Amino acid sequence: MITEAPFQSKSLLWKTFLGACSKHENAEIGDRISNILPDIELNEPSTYVLLSNIYASASMWKNCIELRNKMVEGSVTKQPGSSWIQLAGLSYEKR
Repeated sequence: MITEAPFQSKSLLWKTFLGACSKHENAEIGDRISNILPDIELNEPSTYVLLSNIYASASMWKNCIELRNKMVEGSVTKQPGSSWIQLAGLSYEKR
């Protein structure tokens, strides 16, 4: 179904499907998607982190460590999370 989508970039569809695997704790399908996504978005940290979390939730520690090592080897880094708030017209960032 995803491969037949009528537009060029299908990475968002694959990541949405991967997110559903995380939500429903389906590591088997998540693992199958992992063979497709890195070819599409090699430098997208959110894909690696989501898949790593799926592996960790399923106690698939070997896969989790291998994926994290791929991130290090490929210099893929995740930007730390932050929150923004606006008070009296001024914006503040909390990391």
